[in-house]
Amino acid sequence: MLGQATDLLDKRIHEIVIETLAEKDIKVIRFNKMVNEIEDYAILLLDREGNIENWNKGAQTLKGYQASEIIGKNFSVFYTPEDLAHDLPARLIQQATANGAAKSQGWRIRKDGSRFWGSILITAIHNQGDEVIGFTKVTRLLEPELQLN
Repeated sequence: MLGQATDLLDKRIHEIVIETLAEKDIKVIRFNKMVNEIEDYAILLLDREGNIENWNKGAQTLKGYQASEIIGKNFSVFYTPEDLAHDLPARLIQQATANGAAKSQGWRIRKDGSRFWGSILITAIHNQGDEVIGFTKVTRLLEPELQLN
């Protein structure tokens, strides 16, 4: 009887774990689909060095690259020569690592070389050990009247 009860309990625990994983998988799929479908904001997933790992429709619209053209490249490709000379992309990654987030406004470069004034937020992503494992980067186009110097 004890063996049957143990088997039954083990089976039920297994069913709960599978059910919970399935629910989590559905939530992850829904969340990823939601992020991918956002068109008003460029949302990127970066690795620890700032290399692009994921790219949504808003990023494609705002920056002009197809995902296949940009994934694997460093996000610094969007910065002006002046910002690169001042090492701004690396400094933003350092700031996000140290403080959890970094904000910036300025001219950014599209694939076709045109510039747009954008506001960016880079947020550190941590693992369970509180180590930075990557970043999210959200860019939004600012209208000329919203540009702050």
